[in-house]
Amino acid sequence: MGRLKSFLREHGIPILNFTLCAAMLSVPPSARAAEFIVKTTPCKGFVRQDGKWSPLAEIPFQKGQTLQVRPVTGRQDIGYIQLESTDYTVPLKCLAAVPGVKTALPKTERKAPGAKPSSHLYLYGGALSWNETLAFTSSAGTSHPLYASQMGGALGGGYLIALGRYFDLSLELSGFFLVSDATAVAPDGTANPDLDYELSAPASVFGARFQPGIAWHSPSRFFSAGLAIPLVYRIGNWPIPPNGTDTAGNTVSYSIAGLSAFAPGVMLETRFRFGKFLLMPRGGIYGGTSNLIFDIGFGIAL
Repeated sequence: MGRLKSFLREHGIPILNFTLCAAMLSVPPSARAAEFIVKTTPCKGFVRQDGKWSPLAEIPFQKGQTLQVRPVTGRQDIGYIQLESTDYTVPLKCLAAVPGVKTALPKTERKAPGAKPSSHLYLYGGALSWNETLAFTSSAGTSHPLYASQMGGALGGGYLIALGRYFDLSLELSGFFLVSDATAVAPDGTANPDLDYELSAPASVFGARFQPGIAWHSPSRFFSAGLAIPLVYRIGNWPIPPNGTDTAGNTVSYSIAGLSAFAPGVMLETRFRFGKFLLMPRGGIYGGTSNLIFDIGFGIAL
């Protein structure tokens, strides 16, 4: 290697610093730096150590120090700085423009803390369990609760929007189809012979759900938890029994209140993120405290 360097020097051929070239190639061509002056200290930020980014209570910069700052994808409030082979990100509010120097940061694809998309669409599919109470009545004036238990699936999608650093707003729309079993029960809890209602085959229930929610998420976005207000419209095809007669021989007709319904609810929702894949266990009430919804959803971020 020493002879090769001597030969190149004798013939006027420049010697490349391969370490420097590798460092230059690691920076995207569009990641041009702009000069800034440190105006505020101490200043919090992030530092990359052993290939991982971690918070730093005080960036080791001096007030008045001039730095070469590069942009961070998707963020207008932080910049990327490489100083003495160490990578940092720092809030731009800690920096000031150099007089007479252009400070607009160009776009780049460099990744750093907070560079994840702040908003994104996702697809959703899940298993849904739903218990609710309707009213089974007769023309004779008697009425008893009709307990319906149903299970099925839901498909849809949503839009996740970042609100600050630790909160997300989600807007989700889905359609669902359920199969239902229902039984009318007298107030004492026994089967009611006057209002005997039991399905010989499951009934179908279908509808749509719009579910806005707000949730707190961990810094890594692996876990989030919050509240949602689902607005649910559903139609149930529970069959109405044919007319009967009472003990006096009078004709009695039957009806079910709430075959179709629109009502809000409250749900506790959680979300676990595995890369682009989402696991979303949720549960709450719809249209009343006795109407329970449990939902285990799966999603993929787009």
